[in-house]
This record gives sequence, C-alpha cells and structure tokens, in this order.
Amino acid sequence: MGQKPTLQQVAEACGLSIATVDRVLNHRGGVNPEKERVVMEWARKLKLDRNLDRKPTRILRVAVVTQHPSNPFFERVRQGVLRANQVFSVHNIQLSLHYFDILTPDKTAALIRRLSGQADALLISVNEHPQIKEAVDAAAAAIPVLSFVSDVSNSARRAYVGPDNFKTGRVAGDLMGRFLGTEGGDIVIVAGSYQLMDHHARRNGFYELLKERYPSCRIIEEIQTQEKIESLATEVAVLLRDNPGIRGIYSVSAGNQGIAKALIMRSCENDVTFIAHEMTPERKALLQRGVIDVIIDQDPEGEILVAVELLADQFGRWNGTARGPSTPFHLFFRESV
Repeated sequence: MGQKPTLQQVAEACGLSIATVDRVLNHRGGVNPEKERVVMEWARKLKLDRNLDRKPTRILRVAVVTQHPSNPFFERVRQGVLRANQVFSVHNIQLSLHYFDILTPDKTAALIRRLSGQADALLISVNEHPQIKEAVDAAAAAIPVLSFVSDVSNSARRAYVGPDNFKTGRVAGDLMGRFLGTEGGDIVIVAGSYQLMDHHARRNGFYELLKERYPSCRIIEEIQTQEKIESLATEVAVLLRDNPGIRGIYSVSAGNQGIAKALIMRSCENDVTFIAHEMTPERKALLQRGVIDVIIDQDPEGEILVAVELLADQFGRWNGTARGPSTPFHLFFRESV
C-alpha cells in the first residue's frame, strides 16, 4: 500500500513553503488568495487525508457592481446576492452590493478601481465605455473579475456569466416574425442604452433574424431611454398614432409599463405583438392580461449563484465542478405563468 500524501508533497507540487501550505490547510489565514487556491487544488488532487472543506477562516469578499434595484429586474439581482450570501456562508464568502449610474461612466470607473483595492473579487454588470473597460482591465490584473447580465467586450475579465444575449435577440426575432406572419409589418425597438452590451447584442440578434427570415417585418424606430422612462408612454403613444402600420414592439430592457400604458391608451394591445425580457411581478401581470405576448427571462438569481460557484472554485473553496459560465434562458407565455 502506498504512503499517504504529506504536506511536503503538497508544498512541492505547489512550489510553496510547507509553512504556507500548513497555514492554508489549517485555516489560519494570512495567505494570498491565489496561493490559497493553488494549495487547496493540489491538496484535493493528491487526496490529502484531512478535512479540506471546513469553513475557511478568512472571509472572501466579493463586490457586486450593478444598477439600482429601483429597476425591478435589478431588485432580482439584489435578491440573488442575498441568497448567495446564505448559500455560500459555509464557504465564508460574503457579497456586498454597489450601485452605478449608466450616465456617469467616470464615476463607475472610479468605483471599480476603488473596489478592486478592497475586495478579493469583483462581479460586475456595467455598461460599455472606454473608461469602464480600462478600469475593468486594471482590476482584472489584480483580482478575479466576472461579468454577468451584461458583458464588457474585449476586456480582461475572466468570464461572462449569463445567457447568449445575441441568441435571445434572435429568438425574439423569430417569435416576432411568427406572430406577425407573412404579412409582416412595422416594428419598434425600445432599449435602455446600446452602451449596455446585453441590449446591443439582443438588438443585433433580433435585427439579423428578421432580415434573414422575415423581410416583410420592418424596424421603423429605435428608442434608447437611457433608463429614464418617465416620458416613454407618451413617446410610444405618439408613434402608434402616427404610424398605424406598427404591428410589433420589442423591448430589450426596462420601460415595459410605459409601453403597455401606450398600447392600452391607443386600444391596440390586442393588435400589436409585444415581446419583452425579464420576468418581474409587473410584467407577469401584463403577460397574464395579454398585453405582453412573450417574456424571455434569464434568471439573474441563478446567474449570481453560478458566478459565486466559479469564484469559489477559483479560490479553492468549491469541492466539485462549478457550473457555467453559460446559463440558460426561459420563455414565458400567457398560459405558462
């Protein structure tokens, strides 16, 4: 029978001192997070005969940067963070929430830089902007950075956790084309901001699919609300009044209450196909009333859990195979809720 592996063998495999390995495996703290991850990885690979999954002494601090929960979708993100703090308490992982405004990229970049010096990892859902990308790249050189919901393209973040937003846009386009039929018609797209990569990718997927398969469907107007949706109902109502050929509205983000109000004001909620993203209580009610025809939901609560699994794995605190980073999306119709 072979000898049991020793701390010396783990240290040699890691290229670290026995003292460092001993501090990690006995949960005494004071070790660089990356070294801690390597030690735990090799201890598991070598099947070291000790309890490797006791609650670590050191708190792993994960800063989550996202939009304010006054947006119902990001209230779901907040709930996901609260849930993750419960689920991962056994791993001594603690998430904190930090909010940004898409209209002030300089402040967002400063927030990311500040948090990268305070946290062990960052989980971000931010908009696309050169200043923000620069801050993300700087942070990623020091600590693990994951994006979720919306990616920062061509950045140094380690992974994007979430569904393929281009694909969800294509699904929306195919559904719109099928709803409108061979006759087609005019379509309006409503987005928050194309600086948010999820909005941009959905729009492009939607546009591409219609061009490929449903040429009689024409996009006549694109509205970017910048997440300021107070006047959206009036703006959409005017479009409906001035363009009686509008037969479809695709909303890639917030503003669905305003769109619904406009459809009801113009008495055309049964004549215009309305496709939206993300399930919230308000949107569920509109779906049940038949005002919204389809909701494409990405389950942000689940994305948070997958992202933290990946981070736990990065730091050697996950005993098993972490999920992701790609996550599924779900379709909801009036009769399925």
